[in-house]
Amino acid sequence: MRDSQIAHVHVFVSDRPAAVEWLMTVWEAEPVAEDHEMSLFIFGSTQLVINDVTDDIPSTVAFTSANCDRDYRDVVARGAVSVEAPKDMPWGVRAAFVQGPGKLTFEIEQP
Repeated sequence: MRDSQIAHVHVFVSDRPAAVEWLMTVWEAEPVAEDHEMSLFIFGSTQLVINDVTDDIPSTVAFTSANCDRDYRDVVARGAVSVEAPKDMPWGVRAAFVQGPGKLTFEIEQP
């Protein structure tokens, strides 16, 4: 399985319509499929599935960025709440964090 790639990741929120609206507004993403219990977004070769649950489950969704500072400013300008402004991390990347819907955190990471 070492050569395999992640196809999709599920995250779980108690208010999926609000999470979809947040992704559409803040991340400028559109769902490509929806049904009574999930919404599907595609980011490059990875799919993000937003599922309904009774109680929010904490998770972090990380995105690569060519310009962490610019992308952080853009999502905050579109309504994201900052958790941590861009800074250089000891493991060799520049990263920023914003509060997503429910208990989700969204990370912007620049190699």
